[in-house]
Amino acid sequence: MLDPQQFKMVRMGSSAYLIPVEDDSNEKNKQMANAISSKLIASKDLEGGDAGANPVDPSQYNNVDFLGSKKSTSTRYRKILSEALSEPPMYLVPFGKGWAEDLFALLHNSVRREVQDLYYIVNSMYKRSVDLSPQDVSDFYEWLSFFALLLDFFFQFDEKSLMHWIESRVELTDHVAREQRESRAERAMATIDAIEDCRFRFEHLPPGEVLPTLKVSMEKLSSVLLEHFRLEEQIVIPAVTGAFSEEDGKEFEKKMFDVLRNMDESHTIMAMLMRSIKNEERLREYQGKYLKIPGAGFFKTVRFKKEYISAKREFHQTHTRLVYVFFDRWNEAHLGAEDEQWQNQQ
Repeated sequence: MLDPQQFKMVRMGSSAYLIPVEDDSNEKNKQMANAISSKLIASKDLEGGDAGANPVDPSQYNNVDFLGSKKSTSTRYRKILSEALSEPPMYLVPFGKGWAEDLFALLHNSVRREVQDLYYIVNSMYKRSVDLSPQDVSDFYEWLSFFALLLDFFFQFDEKSLMHWIESRVELTDHVAREQRESRAERAMATIDAIEDCRFRFEHLPPGEVLPTLKVSMEKLSSVLLEHFRLEEQIVIPAVTGAFSEEDGKEFEKKMFDVLRNMDESHTIMAMLMRSIKNEERLREYQGKYLKIPGAGFFKTVRFKKEYISAKREFHQTHTRLVYVFFDRWNEAHLGAEDEQWQNQQ
């Protein structure tokens, strides 16, 4: 039997190891611990141990050499364990609070959802910057092209359709005046250009030198978007509910889908608008309104629906799927770095 007082648990990444304390008087215990340490102990096993077992002191996890070795950790492993990018509070607004709130939530949430993915993807790249490949960069900019399309639609529609409709009855001043709105839109799209400019730098510089510049542009973008969403939700929505009825809102919603159907890449944009909606009933409602073309015959309606389904499928294959690709690469790199660290310490 092992003496619990002569061993301690150390944690590296998602694994834990049993190592002997510094005590050369018991060589047998040291040999037994080395044998046991060759097996990974899943974190769920650590959490669900026997009630009578000695608790593991969390302080032992910090600043402990890998399996008691004095060798330093690898650059790759340190990078994997380093702090992730700080994500902005891009929380989705729930539907059902009111017709005006739902109208803005449809637009705002679609952008919020993409920003969440943007940070996840770049986090994956940051963690793997030592081994970042040209395929990673290519996939990121493929993803970015869709996000840029949505962002351009959002600001164009917001200003030319939504705000134009609102200002027919409401005077918007100060931070929600037209000049301020247009300034935020210009700043947001400028950050997309800045992120795009990093593509050339990735071709000629180490990723570790380019990613900080990318991070700065992302932080500027999220700051502008958070400000824009906050002002519209706190100032514009109350003004809208005071000046327009729910029936007015339904009429505008019809115009919104009319505008959307006549835009370039309309099906792709519609698919992106629908991504953040988790309520199946609301999702079917919006899709039904989009697919119902006023005055269209049966065959035109069927063809339009098939085109939308095909475009939505392609969108998920070429855009949303990439988030899972970056997740898999991140996970694989973590496991690889942990294994490399293990091998280096032998």
